Amino acid sequence: TKRKRPLYLIIHNIDSFRSRPAQDALAALLIHSSSVTDNDIRTIRLVSSVDHVNTSTLLWDPETSSNFAFLWQEVHTFEPYIEELKRGRMEKIKGRTGKRTLTLSSSTPASIRDVLYTIAPRHTEVLQALVKLQTATTKKNDAVKFQKLLQDCQNQCIVFSDSQLRQYLTELVDHGLIQKQQEKGTEYLKVPHDASCIEVIMEFKSN
Repeated sequence: TKRKRPLYLIIHNIDSFRSRPAQDALAALLIHSSSVTDNDIRTIRLVSSVDHVNTSTLLWDPETSSNFAFLWQEVHTFEPYIEELKRGRMEKIKGRTGKRTLTLSSSTPASIRDVLYTIAPRHTEVLQALVKLQTATTKKNDAVKFQKLLQDCQNQCIVFSDSQLRQYLTELVDHGLIQKQQEKGTEYLKVPHDASCIEVIMEFKSN
């Protein structure tokens, strides 16, 4: 039977869904909804809010983003991020710019875990890919060439382009999770933290 009115799903802060399968399943639900209204409009519609202005490029791959097919509208609350800053021990890792950043002197397994909870799942996947390449080098913890990381991330379908990877890396650098190096015109990347922090990164799973 046909519905006379659509069914609306309302999700506050959809970018807090840290599981890629959950995001993909939600997008698939919308695009593959077989029921239609009397006006031949799909019955299931989604209204949601996001915190990060670049959610569409940082959280979803092109297929998932296309399936959602959002119409974007900026709606500023101008409210301070009090609740967001209450999580964990953010006072220890908050940098001068207000971003949640780490330094070599302040990084601990607990502070690394706190930062990982604040970034999107794709960022974590890029970070974990870099750690795997870094620890697999002949000299343990050597820096990894950008092109090598790009190829590995593309093989795993984490990113699809050079520019997309660079956008993720910029966020990871800003959070103090990785460092960039230049040597004879070649760009290198490295996770500069100790073995206990590296272990936390590798074992971390987005909820």
